[in-house]
Amino acid sequence: MPNMLHYFAAVSGSTVVRPLFFVFPSDRLARDNDWEFMWGEAMLIIPALDMSPEVYAYLPQDASWYSLRDPDYGVKSASGLEHLNAGIDEVLPVFIRGGCIIPRQAPEMTTIASRKNPLELVIALNDSAEASGTLFWDDGESPITENCCGIYQFKMRANSTHAEFTVTGNAANVPIPPLNVIDIFGYDWQPHFETAVVNGVSRSLSSCASYDSSKRVISINCTNLLNISSVGQSISWSNTYWEIVDPDKRIDCLPAPRTDSVGNRCAQVGCIYDNNANGGVPACYFPRRSGYVKTGTTTDGVVLERYPGVANPYGDNMSPIFFKYSQIGSTVNIRIGPEGRYEPPLSLPRESYDTGEVLVVEQSTETGVFAFKVKRLSTNQSIWDTTIGGLMFADQYIQIAAFIGSSEIFGLGEHTRSRFRHVVNNYTTWPMFSRDQFPSSSTSYQNLYGVYPFYLAVENDHKAHGVLILNSNAQELMIGPAPHIVYRTIGGMLDIYFFPGPRPEDVVRQYAAFVGKPALPPYWAFGYQLCKYGYKSLTELKETISEVQKAGIPLDVVYADIDHMDLYQDFTLGQNWKELPTYIKELHDQSMHAILIFDPAIQVDSESFERGINKSAKFVEWERNDQVPRAIQDLYPLVNNTKIMLGTVWPLKHVAFPDFTAPQTREWWKNEILRFHKEVGFDGMWIDMNEPTNIGTNENDTQPITPNHSNRPYISPLMCPLNGPDSKYDMPLYETYNVFVYENGAEKSYLSSKTLCMVGMTAEGRIYDMKSLYGYFESIATRAGMEAATSKRPAVITRSSFPSGGHYAGHWLGDNLAAWGDLQVSVVGIQEFSIFAIPYVGADICGFRGNTTEELCLRWHQLGAFYSFSRNHNDIGQVRQDPAAWPSVAAAARQVYLFRYRYLPYLYTLHYLAAISGSTVVRPMFFEFPNDDAARENNEQFMWGDAMLIAPVLQEQREVVYAYLPREATWYSLRDIDYGVKAGPGSTLLNAPLNQLPPVLIRGTLILPLLWAVFPNLFA
Repeated sequence: MPNMLHYFAAVSGSTVVRPLFFVFPSDRLARDNDWEFMWGEAMLIIPALDMSPEVYAYLPQDASWYSLRDPDYGVKSASGLEHLNAGIDEVLPVFIRGGCIIPRQAPEMTTIASRKNPLELVIALNDSAEASGTLFWDDGESPITENCCGIYQFKMRANSTHAEFTVTGNAANVPIPPLNVIDIFGYDWQPHFETAVVNGVSRSLSSCASYDSSKRVISINCTNLLNISSVGQSISWSNTYWEIVDPDKRIDCLPAPRTDSVGNRCAQVGCIYDNNANGGVPACYFPRRSGYVKTGTTTDGVVLERYPGVANPYGDNMSPIFFKYSQIGSTVNIRIGPEGRYEPPLSLPRESYDTGEVLVVEQSTETGVFAFKVKRLSTNQSIWDTTIGGLMFADQYIQIAAFIGSSEIFGLGEHTRSRFRHVVNNYTTWPMFSRDQFPSSSTSYQNLYGVYPFYLAVENDHKAHGVLILNSNAQELMIGPAPHIVYRTIGGMLDIYFFPGPRPEDVVRQYAAFVGKPALPPYWAFGYQLCKYGYKSLTELKETISEVQKAGIPLDVVYADIDHMDLYQDFTLGQNWKELPTYIKELHDQSMHAILIFDPAIQVDSESFERGINKSAKFVEWERNDQVPRAIQDLYPLVNNTKIMLGTVWPLKHVAFPDFTAPQTREWWKNEILRFHKEVGFDGMWIDMNEPTNIGTNENDTQPITPNHSNRPYISPLMCPLNGPDSKYDMPLYETYNVFVYENGAEKSYLSSKTLCMVGMTAEGRIYDMKSLYGYFESIATRAGMEAATSKRPAVITRSSFPSGGHYAGHWLGDNLAAWGDLQVSVVGIQEFSIFAIPYVGADICGFRGNTTEELCLRWHQLGAFYSFSRNHNDIGQVRQDPAAWPSVAAAARQVYLFRYRYLPYLYTLHYLAAISGSTVVRPMFFEFPNDDAARENNEQFMWGDAMLIAPVLQEQREVVYAYLPREATWYSLRDIDYGVKAGPGSTLLNAPLNQLPPVLIRGTLILPLLWAVFPNLFA
């Protein structure tokens, strides 16, 4: 190989030892890499440059890589940064790039002796199962003349049925050894060597060729395989019917976690079983030839019939189904399923934001079944390619899989993640189904309060696109290393929308145009907000507020948690809170505001509930009378002749759950808000527990507990049908990871755990289909009620929501923990909700659960002042954490909130632009610098709009920040201690002492509006 590379250097001036960025010019990490190099474009060498037994390697993302050293010869390695073994007794890591063919010979003690050995080839297939390479051959020392030498071109192509290798070019006029050995890496099918044809003549290679299905490596070692002294040589063979799918490209055929053997079950449904699979790789997987076949056309699509060779593992595939696609401006919509299936009853704008980028849809039958590809017209880049197989459509198990052409994936929610970009090096399943589950930095993969089946992807050329799968059933999305995705849901339709970008910011604007642009909160809602669960009285709350004000800390909004209620009932005031209306008037006199909490569950013997019954308001019901537990129902005269489903939450008696999809319910809810607002005068509503939460579902041996009421009378919990025909909703054949991730040993979880029974009914459908929409519809009703009560733009904060939810309410990230890890993950959380078009978002400052510390609370205020929704909130029974609790925190909070208030005109403007155009407010750095790889990898910084960069301190006992300032811009500090001083660009250490603001910088060429801070912000 070196001889060949030097020949081309001599005749064309090309390089031999080649920097990585020569081959990957758009890869920033390749440009920054000065410890690796390549031989030509095919071989990557990673030397050990210190005493460590490992090397920190970078394998460029825009290629596939296979090892050339003996311990892992032919094994495919993941692209990106990773640690590799490089002990003193080991060969250094050397890789061949996918798509390349490298010639070689067995070594001897001298080069002359080595040249006499037979030729060998190493072929590394790329993702298209193709490779090519060149061999230069001469006598090794004569002058280079026009016809002195042989130039041989090698090409290899393979697919699921056939493989062919060819040799063309100019033959050498000097002897050349025969080609005896060919090793082929990344071969995804089972070769049938008995069918081989060599130079047009049948020749079985089965005695001298083998296939390692675990490594996907073919080894051919045949005497005089090809005599390439003359060109025009070829070898071909066929592949057996069932392809062997690369471990990185599999679709799990039995994705439910199992401890028993899956081999027999795998064969029964027609899937492939790999007894050697490990490390999370699916052992039982779908062949690519699985799914549906095209049997006809319609005016707007095609008719599909189930392919009989592979069965749906969790039900019978429906047949026929339909494939339809259309365009809404530049947005592509693909719909798959039979007619008449449930669809989320959403009223969306369905508008488009066009940028000139075009996506096209191509149908394919290359694997013997129907598939489609979505491609970017300008680059021919495939962003969705379903030739991976696995399309399934049973009543309660729907699946679609696709190669996605990008390993840079962002979004999908709601979860807690420490990395903004999804890791695609292994198989990871992200469940989505609204659930009352607190976030924690110590756990991942759990579905939390909201559901957002939308992701943004950055392609290899840094163009971005978005994908929304509009479904409200329990669902999950697996991200795999191909890279590929497998989407599964247990109801509804496949209704998929593709947004072309091409900039990340364009993707979010296109998504927002379709689902609804976010609401603009009132100006006062951007001030500092203070809350606590567990105040014993209004007096205690007032004392805390007074201390914060005396410390000189800006404060705009005071909260009352469920403590203010009479025995935890909505639209009531407890005995110790009767003066709350008077206090709210006092707040108004100070230009301050009050927000109260409301839960959806209404006690069924309350006045509010009775008014609802009298106004024909609807509540979630059992489907049939025989499902109603009459012994419970008959306890309450208002419901004893109804099918209303009764549950248990905070109140001391049973509760009912309003059906906010019904117009008469929304009208009753609005009237309750008007009535209570007239009495109390609150300014905003914080709607909680709206997944919806029900405490103790299916826990017949336990009693739901209400804080401060341990002596409450026993209340029978809600019990769902867990056997018989109705159990198919609470216990479907495939329960999804929304159940599996919560199961622990013998402890069983259900779809109905901590919530209502899936058999429940609303005016628009079954809870099984609509549960994840509950908070969304409550947000609509609540916003309408507050608008009616105040005749102003309201402040509404919801815990649970769905795409389009930002059009009605903001969101807080839930009941987090007072821990440094939870501080860190909040940076990812607020950026993810920017992608979901919910810009008014923040985490509970200092942490909600557990006892905070002085330093943590200080640093959290310094970060939280840059949340759009900026609120300190903590749990009952925890140490005091308002900023006046410590002098150091009070000083830091005063400093950082005066800074925030000074720049509120800018923040408010960003929210206005979001409301009219769908643009982002808290903005990931790579949205502004899409070509900057380091910006995409950064998980600890963010921007306000296009102008301000925030680099908070996220670790304990740190007084510096290792910041990254994108190189495409100039940056100037906005802090008083170094105001106007130029910083960076690139990676840099910035001072961040406890008594100073975290690094905040303005981008060169931009102007920020500001005000001299006067608080409350209304005066500003």
